[in-house]
Amino acid sequence: MKKKITLILAIIVTTMSWAQSPEKMSYQAVVRDADNALVANQEVGMQISILQSTVSGSSVYTETHTPTTNTNGLVSLEIGTGTTSDDFTTIDWSAGPYFIKTETDPEGGTNYTITGTSQLMSVPYALHAKTAENITGPLNETDPTFTAWDKSTGISITESQISDLSDGSATNELNTSVALNGTDLEITDAGGTITTDLSSLTTVVALERELFKTSGTFTVPNDVTSIRVTMIGGGGSGGSRGPGGEFGAGGEPGNYVRNQIVPVTPGATLAVTVGAGGAPATCSIPWINGCPGNQGGTSSVDALVTATGGAGGCGSCLSGGDDKSGKVGPFGTFGSGSDGIDIFEVNSDVGNPGMVLIEYYFW
Repeated sequence: MKKKITLILAIIVTTMSWAQSPEKMSYQAVVRDADNALVANQEVGMQISILQSTVSGSSVYTETHTPTTNTNGLVSLEIGTGTTSDDFTTIDWSAGPYFIKTETDPEGGTNYTITGTSQLMSVPYALHAKTAENITGPLNETDPTFTAWDKSTGISITESQISDLSDGSATNELNTSVALNGTDLEITDAGGTITTDLSSLTTVVALERELFKTSGTFTVPNDVTSIRVTMIGGGGSGGSRGPGGEFGAGGEPGNYVRNQIVPVTPGATLAVTVGAGGAPATCSIPWINGCPGNQGGTSSVDALVTATGGAGGCGSCLSGGDDKSGKVGPFGTFGSGSDGIDIFEVNSDVGNPGMVLIEYYFW
C-alpha cells in the first residue's frame, strides 16, 4: 500500500508511412528523486532493455541514453536510436510477449537507482506489420472447402412456426457465466471455463479515511500530496424561554464543507480542530426576556479548510414564529443545533459538536 511512485512512463510507436515502418519507438517518462520531487532541467542516465516472454526474461535489445529533463521532469527519447551494440531491426515482434525495462540514474551516470518494467501491449507490435513487405510468391488458402449442404436436418417451418434451430452441439453454446476472480477473468460455456489473467492491466488504488470526533493532529503519509476533507462546525445551542411564556428557538446546525480537495506536504503534521457545540443560554433570575443560544465552534484542518459553527437559537421568540426543536446536521447528530427549552426554564441545551473527515489515496 506504501509503494512510492518514482517513474511515470508512456510508450508510443512513431507514425508509420505506407511504404515502410520506422525502426524506433517514442518514449517519455517523468523522473522523480527519492524524496518524490521532480528532477527538472537535469541530464539523467537511462538504460532501456526489451525483455522477452516475462518481466524477468532475457534481454533481446539494450541501449543507453543521457537525455535532459524539462521543467516538468519529463524526458523524451526514441528507443532504437540510443548507444548500443544490439540491432533493433532484428527483434522478432511475433515472438512475444515483450516487456520494456527502464533503469534511471537521476544524477546522469550509470548508477541506476530507479527501475520499472511493464508489458508492451498491442501498439508497438505495429512494427510486426512490416513482415508483409517480405512476402513473395502465391498465398495458399488453408480454410476448409465447402462441398455440400445436408438438407436433411436444420430449420423447420410448419404453418409459420420455426423450429429445430439447434446445431446439435453442446460445446459451442452461449456463455453461462462471466466472473472476475481476483485478477482472473473466468468465462464459462458448455465447453468449459476459459481463464484470462488481467493482472498486467490493473492499478491498485487504496482509499484511506480518518474520522475526527474530537480535536487532534493528522500526519500526512509520505506519498500523499493532496487530501479530501469533509467537515461540519459545531451546532448552536437553543434559546431559553422568556418569563411571558414565549418559546426559545432551536439552534442551527454547523456549516458543512463537503469533499474539498486541498494540496498538502508529505510528512507534514496538521492540526485538526473539531468545533464544540454552542454553550447553553444562561439567564439571570429574575429575567426580562429569554436568552439567545450561543454559536457553535469552528471546525478546521490547519488553515486549509474551515467550517464555522451554527448560530444559537433566539430567546423569547414570538409565539407561533419559533421552532423549539434543534436543527439536524448533514450527518445526523454531528453539528446539530440543540432544543430551545420551555416550561419556565431559564437555560437551554448545549449544541452538538461537529466532525472532521480526512480521506486520501495510495497507489
